[in-house]
Amino acid sequence: MHSPYPVRATAPMVEVKKVAPDAELKSGRKLEIASNLRVTLSDKSWLIVPRGSSIKIEGRAFVGAGGIPLNLHVSCDFLELEVVQQFLKGMQPTGLSNDDAETVLRLLNLLGTLVWMDKPELRNLVLLNPRRVAVAMASLMTICFGQENFEHRDMMMIERKITEHRSDLLRFQSTGIATRKLIRGLWKEEFPEESQQELIRQILMEKHLMFERLVQDEFVLPSCLPVAHSAEEVVREAGKVLYLDVGGLLSPNFFPALAQKMYSCQIKNESESTWKPGPPQVFRNRGHFHAGTCSVSVSVFPVSLCRSSKSVLRIVVQGGNELKYEEVAQKVKHLLERDIFGFNPGCETDPASFFQLKAVPKENDDFEGIDSALCMTVGCQQTCSLCRLRALLEERFLPDLDSALRSVVQRAAIFGRHTRPAGSFRFKAMKYPGDVDLEEYLAIDANSRDEALTELCRTIQTQYGNITGAGGVEMFFGGFKAGFEPTSECSGAKKEYLSWTQQNILCSSTEDTEALKKALGEGHHTWTAKLDMFAKVKLFEDSEETPRYFEVTNVLRAGWFKGPQPIQPISDEKDFLQSVEKNLAKFSGEEPNAMKYVKRLWERSAYLAERGFDLEWNLSILEALRPLLGHWVAELNQVAAHVETIINMMQSSHELFEHACADLPILRQNLSRLKSRLHNIDESEKQAAEDGRDSIAKAMEYIPELLPESPPEAAKEKDMLRTLRKAQLLLESCVETVLIGKLGSFEVPLAKPLGKLWTFPSDHPPIAAMLKLCENSIKVASWNVLNRNYYKYIDKDTQGLKGSKITMQHEAGTRESKIIEKIEEMLQNDFRILCLQECWPELLQQLGEALEERQPEVQMRCSGEDKNQEAILFHSEHVYYRERIHFHRAFRENSKKVVTEAHFHHAGMGLLRVVTTHLPGAPFGRARKEFADCIAGIVKGEKLPTVLLADLNFPEKAIQPLLLDHDLDVSFVPTPYPTNICQGSLLPKRIDSIAVINHEVKGAKLQATALKAEDVLDGLREVVDLLKSRSAEPWTPTRYQSDKASAASTDMRSAAAQQGHLLLSARFNNDEVIAYMRAVKKQLEARNIPVFVVEATVGQSFADLTRIGLARAKGMVTFCTSEYGAYTGVRYETFHELEFARGHKLPLFPIRLCDEWPPAPQNNERGIFQNQLVFKKGLVYIDDRQMTRAQWVADQIAESVARIGIFSS
Repeated sequence: MHSPYPVRATAPMVEVKKVAPDAELKSGRKLEIASNLRVTLSDKSWLIVPRGSSIKIEGRAFVGAGGIPLNLHVSCDFLELEVVQQFLKGMQPTGLSNDDAETVLRLLNLLGTLVWMDKPELRNLVLLNPRRVAVAMASLMTICFGQENFEHRDMMMIERKITEHRSDLLRFQSTGIATRKLIRGLWKEEFPEESQQELIRQILMEKHLMFERLVQDEFVLPSCLPVAHSAEEVVREAGKVLYLDVGGLLSPNFFPALAQKMYSCQIKNESESTWKPGPPQVFRNRGHFHAGTCSVSVSVFPVSLCRSSKSVLRIVVQGGNELKYEEVAQKVKHLLERDIFGFNPGCETDPASFFQLKAVPKENDDFEGIDSALCMTVGCQQTCSLCRLRALLEERFLPDLDSALRSVVQRAAIFGRHTRPAGSFRFKAMKYPGDVDLEEYLAIDANSRDEALTELCRTIQTQYGNITGAGGVEMFFGGFKAGFEPTSECSGAKKEYLSWTQQNILCSSTEDTEALKKALGEGHHTWTAKLDMFAKVKLFEDSEETPRYFEVTNVLRAGWFKGPQPIQPISDEKDFLQSVEKNLAKFSGEEPNAMKYVKRLWERSAYLAERGFDLEWNLSILEALRPLLGHWVAELNQVAAHVETIINMMQSSHELFEHACADLPILRQNLSRLKSRLHNIDESEKQAAEDGRDSIAKAMEYIPELLPESPPEAAKEKDMLRTLRKAQLLLESCVETVLIGKLGSFEVPLAKPLGKLWTFPSDHPPIAAMLKLCENSIKVASWNVLNRNYYKYIDKDTQGLKGSKITMQHEAGTRESKIIEKIEEMLQNDFRILCLQECWPELLQQLGEALEERQPEVQMRCSGEDKNQEAILFHSEHVYYRERIHFHRAFRENSKKVVTEAHFHHAGMGLLRVVTTHLPGAPFGRARKEFADCIAGIVKGEKLPTVLLADLNFPEKAIQPLLLDHDLDVSFVPTPYPTNICQGSLLPKRIDSIAVINHEVKGAKLQATALKAEDVLDGLREVVDLLKSRSAEPWTPTRYQSDKASAASTDMRSAAAQQGHLLLSARFNNDEVIAYMRAVKKQLEARNIPVFVVEATVGQSFADLTRIGLARAKGMVTFCTSEYGAYTGVRYETFHELEFARGHKLPLFPIRLCDEWPPAPQNNERGIFQNQLVFKKGLVYIDDRQMTRAQWVADQIAESVARIGIFSS
């Protein structure tokens, strides 16, 4: 009835309308036939192909009167039950009735010959080729493990199928949870019908290769589950602990199966029927579940799986009363015995007896601390990876918090027991958290989403509509965020989230309640809602600190379920990795913030290390970052967060203003105490400590010593807020400076060096902005070109750039010309003012000559004749130079450094001051303050709108407070990418800045908008993506790679291609053509011809790599199938590749693979016309229509390449 592979056949006369009424029969087309088709096989036998079978047309000769002859491939993987029954009924000499046919199908299903599931929703489809299940499973395994274990020829094809589901892919790789959207995208070509995919999923679930998660449209693949490497919560509160000896009989299926069994048995408090906590968290060696008020953890104990014979199963039940947790523990034990194991394993309350029986060596006889052990390795002494990780990632739980804070958590949370510390706050390594982060998942039993939102709305109104103190603690409502501002619904508008006051939440009218319901349905980022409160507490149980106000945040995620059905999320499931990576990019680029960057790095490495990904690399990051999190600079950051909390309270209401003022003496006390401690810092940190003391002293000048006796007037209140903000920013400035210095002084790099991957001529990419005043605008840019005299630092490899294009161009003496090319390109892209830093005389001389020859309208002014100077380039036809330039020697310790000030006039914008400089790089000392004093002196002279374009050598957070201290109206442009690499750690940072310092002109202020990298220079996006990738690129990547890391590490192949290559251009819609193309590629590489194929691995951008391939192409090999060059509207396709080659006069090497020449894509006038223009009669092609002579084709191309000499230069 079927063959495991497609068979070749010929159909002599095909009635098109009968077989394919809605499809055109053309070569390469795949379709399902609509009626039975008689075909002849290669051995002259014939067969009837049933309707619903798949055919792939190879070619047709002519159209006859009764139809057309076809050569085709026939495959018959799926058939409808009705079709199978008809065929069996028509068998000779005696057919089968429908009932008998179903009996036969059941038998063949048992034998594994085919798959037919006699269930109402599945019985109408028969899978005739069970091997297709393996194909489906293999595709899932490939995207999970392919990057480290497979050389899978279809990785690029798979990536293109799921390119829209990047977030789902990251989640699957790190958790083993696959969404229906991800699976549908992955399988859509192999199994185009939803009924086919559903049957495949059901087969995988029957074989326990896949489990349906307790969330709608989510599935768990046990073989892809990570192993949890961290220790569990220490049992401190009342609860029940059991240990079961299961003899190492645990498969990857165990915990997913247990999750389903537990929830199907509804182990919960029956009185709680409306609400329950969210879905379980399942690992390969652990599962966390909820049962009413109880939490249940079942895990392999100890965590280490390397000695399964010395592992037991631990059940921990906590929460509720003694009767309840004892009952739940016994239910779980009986469930394991009855439904999972089928036998009664040994059960103990103390694990020591098990391990003594298992002959654990005598060094462990005392079994001290065994209940929280990670490994049982003799002599480990906390040196193995597991024990090191446990020490690093020790977590906080509710019992660790101060009793007053626990009462606040109970008030802030809907589920007290199931709410726990979240974010970086959950790690004990964070000794000085700035606020308290919580998170909980709420699942609502309801008949519909609308009913669930109504219940959620009612609960939030009851819970948060009247927040008062809990347990004698001062506690106030801070804000509630959910939903979008109405303006966000406009096309193209940036989403702005709604903030709700306590009065808004109470919702006095039906319209208000409906508005809150709508907002909860829209959510907030990846949450349903976020609650902020202020509470006067100590953080930890053992703390001796004076209680003061902290901001307490509870993030709510919600879903709904109907009876035993899976939970359907109200807001999308949180994608942790993508969220963290987005923040890493943000805090090293658009919004530089070293402390937040460090915390996100910690969270990311903790998440991956806990799951065993790149364990040693992530351990090294955690070990390097931990000292920073307990450093005095982290405590200073905590105090700065306290200032911010006071400001937020003051801005909330008059009532909170008074309470916030009461915290000011505590704030001053904490600052004074920290300042005193900084006198006793090690000599190695003396300069940093001095900077800390100075920042604290200056900040305390802005913090009132005496509290106002009565509520201040509005003007005084505003002035107090302004001065407190200055104090906050001054403290944060010190934090930024010290942390950036720390990240630049690591002895061991945390990121992989860029080396040969770096192809830009400077270690800084340029930055740019659009300036606008009233209705007029101009583009400006700034670029540190890397002074030739500083090449010694590149050669010492302090930034991981040795061996890059900088090295090659420096040694070849061509770097000056490459820099000038980039400058000219920016000027041609309508940049009217361009500031350059780190220029040297020879470069400026060559640049001046080039401009005079090719762009005489562009003029240049330099800051002197020193070997390291700045230059300002301007387009004289658009901005008039006022012949006013000043060189301010602002730096006492470096008299050669100057701040350059130039004045211009723009026809529409009027007068404009441009300031550029390159600050001295010493992290501490006078330079930053001297620069701020200099800028203040400049702008307070002639009052002009001013734009600063500079390399400040520090993130703007370290500079801006010093400018604000002079009461300047300054705003920095949020350039969306990093511009340099920290020495030591090799992590990215942004130290190049653009800022506007305003004076009103005709009632308007100068505005500046950052430009994206691709709007500055062609190819710059790839450069900055490389910089971003340093936050997430392991030395030896395994299983998981970040978006930017995978896009950046195109390995040495792409580095070689940067010298120029032949681009291999083909339509990627035919497996045979792809295989043939790769055979030709292999033969060309064997002849030492550099070639490039757009092969994007999972997580890379196909479009980005196409741009790279075209930009560096010296010629193009075209694999001309009948559809080559078709215009389909996709941005990157063979039509555009051919258009690019024609426009850039690239040599073409066509390989003819189709009968008609030039290729004539069906119903594609634009593609046909261009093909006729490009593939003219005089252009010689290589004919290999049978695709059998790859070696000969490569010889022909190699001979032509050598004759033309395209790689000789």
